Amino acid sequence: MYLPNISEEGISKAFIDQWLGYNHNYKVGDGEFFDSNNLSSDQFPLLSPRKVRTNLTNLTEEGDDLPVMRGVIQVGTDIWALWDKYLWNISTDIQTDISDILDGDYTSEQTLLVMGSYLLMFPLKAYINLNDLTDMGLMEAEFEAPENITITYTPCSLSGAALQNLTVASTSPATPAHGDYWICTATDKEGLYCWNDYQSEWEAVAVSYIKIGIPGATLTDYFEEGDAVFLNTNLPDINEGSVIQVLDDEYMVVIGFMDQASASQSTSSSWTLTAKRKLPHLDVVCCDKNRVWGCHYGYDSSTHKVVNEIYASKLGDFKNWYVYSGLSTDSYALTIGDMGEFTGAISFQGYPHFFKEDKIYKIYGSYPAEYQLVQMDAEGVQKGSEKSLVVIGQYLLYKGVSDVCVFDGSRPVAISIPLSREDMFYDAVAGGCLNKYYVIMETTAGAKRMFVYDLQYGMWEKEEPIAAFQFTRSVDGQLYAASAYNIWGLGTRNNAAYANESALDEEWVEWSAETGELGYSTPNKKYVSHIAIRAFIPTRSEFKVEISYDDRPYDEVGVLRGNSDIGSQTLAFAPFRCDHYRIRFSGHGECRVYSMSTTTEYGSEE
Repeated sequence: MYLPNISEEGISKAFIDQWLGYNHNYKVGDGEFFDSNNLSSDQFPLLSPRKVRTNLTNLTEEGDDLPVMRGVIQVGTDIWALWDKYLWNISTDIQTDISDILDGDYTSEQTLLVMGSYLLMFPLKAYINLNDLTDMGLMEAEFEAPENITITYTPCSLSGAALQNLTVASTSPATPAHGDYWICTATDKEGLYCWNDYQSEWEAVAVSYIKIGIPGATLTDYFEEGDAVFLNTNLPDINEGSVIQVLDDEYMVVIGFMDQASASQSTSSSWTLTAKRKLPHLDVVCCDKNRVWGCHYGYDSSTHKVVNEIYASKLGDFKNWYVYSGLSTDSYALTIGDMGEFTGAISFQGYPHFFKEDKIYKIYGSYPAEYQLVQMDAEGVQKGSEKSLVVIGQYLLYKGVSDVCVFDGSRPVAISIPLSREDMFYDAVAGGCLNKYYVIMETTAGAKRMFVYDLQYGMWEKEEPIAAFQFTRSVDGQLYAASAYNIWGLGTRNNAAYANESALDEEWVEWSAETGELGYSTPNKKYVSHIAIRAFIPTRSEFKVEISYDDRPYDEVGVLRGNSDIGSQTLAFAPFRCDHYRIRFSGHGECRVYSMSTTTEYGSEE
């Protein structure tokens, strides 16, 4: 008969005083948890629950016919929400009816951007001036001339004035006066010329202009000087994005050449003149250096071609995307050679970045002639996770095809191994606050999961998910997330930024943490003879400890409840002998778990 040899040398003690967050893998390190809920790294290295969530809006519970939240953004110290047909300043609780620019769309989700004092809405392509809420409109505009009028086209000067003594002929006038104009129709010399007495010659006019007259029109209600407009005239040279040089109610002057002294078209039920200021179709958008940037991949039915392009608006002008005048302020467009949909766009490190699932594009430069595309073959943003892009400090974080990635401008690095390779996540939405990355994702089965990554400590925590579709930036440590019927404040309630925040629906936080399998790492006969856990439990809080032996159901070990004592409490117990075990902490309210010590006794291998 063999008996195990036990000596004092076979006794060891382990001490965990750093809690390292969530790691949903079979092998976890000391201080990590295989599963957890509602913990926070705020008091690292201690274990503590997250703060209660605040609510800014307190809207009626969801229902089929109730108005919904459609977008949220922070501008300065104010939070603005697009709710139903209203633009709502949550900070001042003032709602502005903007139904005039919504075209009857009161439900679709909108991406909100800020450019100067203007709030921009995509894909509605609408804008509103936050300093003057009466200044609102659509970025696109279309004018249609009435029937039964005559549209006139005449060559003119930049000011719109008629050209002096204009002659149209294949040969030059015999006795011109200084400043006379001649439209040459000869094939090899076609163009506009002006007689110069001092040089005694016809000088070619570098830029020619056409005045389009529309009697009874109110063009200034639709356009401004500098707008690029698309026309449907019988002068094809001016139809594709002509820039308005001079504008009046009944005429516009554009750059163009015509080989006749005048022309006209009569409107009718079968044809009328249209002028359009339009934007390209944009899949995703961002703002960078006083321009709006966007991109699009897809089939264009009008040209029967696949569009695969990156665009930038005119400098300081979000309404114009087709102004090409050879200036540093021009719009910009670039065709990409790589196939596949664009999946994200963001301004990072002072440059616009665009993503496909397997590509990262960066646009260097400060103006169109200087722009240069740099392409990187790397894990890009997962399709449907364009809202996961968040800049935190010097890093960009996003949900890639297989991993959550952190990007410093050189190469993206995967950081989501602790979230487990067994689960695939999709449709990520994220926000950043106080060096933390909050991300909500869906599993293949459609279940929502919410994780928080602390960049300072490199650790994950899991929280109870909310049905958020957008996040804002943070204010004094508070991050806000918009769901269909509420705007939730995450982060720290102690730094709540607005007086109307309340701890609605959360009197306290219910939390839990479950270790991985413990006690299986050595082959010898062994058992844990003593476990002690030290924690501080404030009044009205509770801390419970449970243990599971050899994968059996959990048994309660003990409960600590808060009292008026300002000191910490210790829960100690002697577990049963087993091959391996798990420990689960749970509770409600605030608490701080300082440490856990275990005493293990080893026998021989026999």
